[in-house]
Amino acid sequence: MLVLRLTIGSTAHDIQTDRPVVVVGSAPTADITLAHPDLAPQALKLTLQDREVAVELIGTDKRAVLRFGDEI
Repeated sequence: MLVLRLTIGSTAHDIQTDRPVVVVGSAPTADITLAHPDLAPQALKLTLQDREVAVELIGTDKRAVLRFGDEI
């Protein structure tokens, strides 16, 4: 299970999912949709890998690996 806390400004959103791959963005087709003017339609792709989460900024070569408690 993937548990995320997304914070935009002073608002936090806690999200849980059993899916191994999740797309976060403002488009209605994203798995997690957030309405925010600075958020691209398909902004982030999160992939659960064992005890880590691979994060990809869609449309770029920017990637990171997060572990429990990490923040980006």
